[in-house]
Amino acid sequence: MPFYRYLYNTVGAEYLWWLRRTTPDDELAALLRDKAVAIHTLYAKGEPAGFFELDARVWPDVNLSYFGLLPSWIGYGVGYAFLRYCGR
Repeated sequence: MPFYRYLYNTVGAEYLWWLRRTTPDDELAALLRDKAVAIHTLYAKGEPAGFFELDARVWPDVNLSYFGLLPSWIGYGVGYAFLRYCGR
């Protein structure tokens, strides 16, 4: 869960993402354990470069809950390919 919080806080800082920052640890841990919720991390040069979260708890709908790049990876052209990967 600390790694997820790191990704969420770093990617979402400039966009004022707040919901998961206020979610208590036990609730967040339960969400992340749910088999219908998937977290995918983009790695570049051996480091995290972004992440997205898919939520299929209300099947058959799948929600792209969060998507973004770490600030140091914005502007390098990886976002488009990463977003296309989300829809696979």
